[in-house]
Amino acid sequence: VPEGLLPTVTISLMIASEQMAKKYVLVRKIDAVETLGCVSVFCSDKTGTLTKGEMTVQDLAVPLPGGPAEGLKVYNREPGANVFTIKEENMLGDVALCGILNNAANFRIENGAEAFTGSPTEVAILRACVQVHGGPGAVRNIKSKLENDNVFEIPFNSENKWMLTIHGQPSRSHMFAVLKGAPDRVLKFCTVAKDGAAMAQIETTMSDLMSQARRVLCIAKRSLGPSEIPDGAKFEGTGPDDCNFPMKDFEFVGLYGIEDPPKEGVAEAVVKAQKAGVKVVMVTGDHPDTARAIAGRINILKDSYDD
Repeated sequence: VPEGLLPTVTISLMIASEQMAKKYVLVRKIDAVETLGCVSVFCSDKTGTLTKGEMTVQDLAVPLPGGPAEGLKVYNREPGANVFTIKEENMLGDVALCGILNNAANFRIENGAEAFTGSPTEVAILRACVQVHGGPGAVRNIKSKLENDNVFEIPFNSENKWMLTIHGQPSRSHMFAVLKGAPDRVLKFCTVAKDGAAMAQIETTMSDLMSQARRVLCIAKRSLGPSEIPDGAKFEGTGPDDCNFPMKDFEFVGLYGIEDPPKEGVAEAVVKAQKAGVKVVMVTGDHPDTARAIAGRINILKDSYDD
């Protein structure tokens, strides 16, 4: 073995490592570079990878006074102030109240500031609903009322794609349920599912929000009369087929339009990958319209007609 071979290879690797470091490439195993050199398709998760993972409710859509068949009114955050105006509280009170009661996130006050914990989606909804109702103090009053006590819950899961909570006092023989989740799953339990005009208005509003890269969730509620409350108010069930209470005739309350903006630099990185001959694929469970809008913003789709 030539004596100069070992130092020659070592120095060559050092120079290559130096060049890679200048391009911010960190490699633990050299075979990883060889594998990357053979990549032709790159699949990436959307939330938190291509997007910031910082979700914010930008839109609240509620039925007009005449009902959803007449149309929906979409309320947006005020430009600059980034809040929903208090003047809209009367119109948004119902959708905000349901969003507070049917929510897996929590909040508390730490050093005079609001601290929210939970999944990004739940936190985004809770933060918006708290703001609409006037802050933490007002929300504490809402939750402290006996008629709002949470007595039963079916957590969100990938099969149902909705979360259900039941509230009230069994002794008063009047309780109510709140259902929140994917619009296609929630709306089928609502009375509007039988109203073509109402469904057309809701679907138009949903399409408009999704075209703006919003993730849309739907919320509905239902009163439970004395004959619909199980004995001893012992609610049971994990889905629509095994619940011991009615899972139909819910009243459509509104829609949440949630934004998760792309990370800085993602759109440029996608273009560089495409120029290198790599096809970039975004993997997401979002509605196709929402996914298409995000993909267009980060250059994965060239235009709205791409698949």
